[in-house]
Amino acid sequence: MMNKIKKEIEDGMKLIWKKVDPKDLKPGDHIYAYKRYGSYSHHGIYVGGGYVIHFTRTESKEAILPHSWVKPETVPACPECGYQRKTGCGVIKTCLDCFRRDRKMLHSIHYFMYGAPRLGLLLKNPGTCSTLSRARSPEQVVEAAYELLRSNGFGEYDLTGNNCEHFATYCQTGVRASVQTAFYDACLMKYRELRNRSSSLECRRQSNGSKYGRKRKRRFLTCALSGCPRLSVKPGKVSNSLFVKIEGIFRS
Repeated sequence: MMNKIKKEIEDGMKLIWKKVDPKDLKPGDHIYAYKRYGSYSHHGIYVGGGYVIHFTRTESKEAILPHSWVKPETVPACPECGYQRKTGCGVIKTCLDCFRRDRKMLHSIHYFMYGAPRLGLLLKNPGTCSTLSRARSPEQVVEAAYELLRSNGFGEYDLTGNNCEHFATYCQTGVRASVQTAFYDACLMKYRELRNRSSSLECRRQSNGSKYGRKRKRRFLTCALSGCPRLSVKPGKVSNSLFVKIEGIFRS
């Protein structure tokens, strides 16, 4: 039992801040690089020759945000791979530098680990390892990435439901999964469920309130008309047409 715990600790420690020399990369490797000061990790599949196939937003900032919010900028094409950030969308193939560049900074490259121990998931940031096992050979991984590149058939980009980690994990295992957004996705689904339930209860409450409010108005008018010498009626005998007419008078 102690040996098993010790092995899990050792395997988990291997995941902590392990950087990769680009020269050691092999085709089919699932790699990632931190972006935005380490707030999230960007994933891709290394296909050899210094190139990576990865999944990016299918809409530009101009299509998502108002024009007044987006600062105009001229982004020159990469001299090595020809990638231009404002035009390249969806499944793309770029050089390693474009893959790991965040503005003017080049971030370190890391291996994404499959079959990680459960303890490793606690020691590492989300989006750096998975308990899933590799289901494809490196050649099959590269072929899957190229197939999605040719067809650009990975769908619309979604931050929690269909992102770069989903893409790379799918190429490796055939399963769309994202560890770094799983928690937020679960919270979002729970929020939507609670909001729908709240809306349903509110509609039911309004419906019941309208029903019972109309009954109370009818009871009040019956009592008022019973005491009126000109419109004397028996309690509970107010006709719908008369009720509507008198209710209209009160509203006017």
